[in-house]
Amino acid sequence: MKKALIIISTIIIMGCNSNIDNMSVSGNVDGLMKGTLFLQSQKDSVVVNLDSMYLKGDGNFKLSTYINEPDIFYLYLDKQDGDSLNDIITFFGNKGDIQINTRLNTFDTSFEISGSQNSELLNEYNSIIRKYNMQNLDLLEIFYNAQIENNQTRID
Repeated sequence: MKKALIIISTIIIMGCNSNIDNMSVSGNVDGLMKGTLFLQSQKDSVVVNLDSMYLKGDGNFKLSTYINEPDIFYLYLDKQDGDSLNDIITFFGNKGDIQINTRLNTFDTSFEISGSQNSELLNEYNSIIRKYNMQNLDLLEIFYNAQIENNQTRID
């Protein structure tokens, strides 16, 4: 009888979900009166919702999920206005508490993240990439203008 009780207890304990949420994302969207926030991640080239929260009248939120390792996450705001542009914040998530504060009008450009040092590195990387993309566009403009002017020296 004791063996059966021990076996059943072991099965019950092992069957319990040990994946407790270990990453918490909280913050405020200043000016948001109504909308849904989604915590998303990319799995096998598909974006999946990990947690969501409907906000009405208050921009404070708290989302959480279980993660095995640090990864790129997305905070997506569905304002139900039919426009999905400028509604995604990309950040580097890790175990622990992450604080994201932003404004409704400039959701994806004026955000501040604390609690994730890797997000600061990701933002710095994105800034450098943006700089090189702008330089590349300037060089392409010079190249095409030289082609139009038939200026072989400038093309070379």
